[in-house]
Amino acid sequence: MTSLVDVYPTVLALAGVSANPEVQGENLVPYARGATSSAPRPVFSSTRDIRAVTIGSLELIEGKSSEFYDRSADPSQQTNLIESSPIAARMLRNALGLHTAYRDTWSRRRWGTVVRMTEAFAADHGL
Repeated sequence: MTSLVDVYPTVLALAGVSANPEVQGENLVPYARGATSSAPRPVFSSTRDIRAVTIGSLELIEGKSSEFYDRSADPSQQTNLIESSPIAARMLRNALGLHTAYRDTWSRRRWGTVVRMTEAFAADHGL
């Protein structure tokens, strides 16, 4: 999965230009050339009334109600697993909450990602 924030650093990389290290997106050229990631990357999306996060094949959609799907087992998203998979849904809800809380100030370079944070996140927040 990719995110719209990855377009800018990827296009710069294709043009041979280094992106500012504070850019939130990630250069996807290595993945296009066969590299793999050791951890799943969260992808966030939102509208005025709906927020969603996808990590691997799991997707949580928060709006007027909560919906949780495993897209590899249910690609057409017909079975809402919110009641039957509360721990997995909570993991995605936590990632979505962190993203929402820090959306304007998150520094991927310093703090990593919401699924792979650096020690600096804890240090910067007195944890």
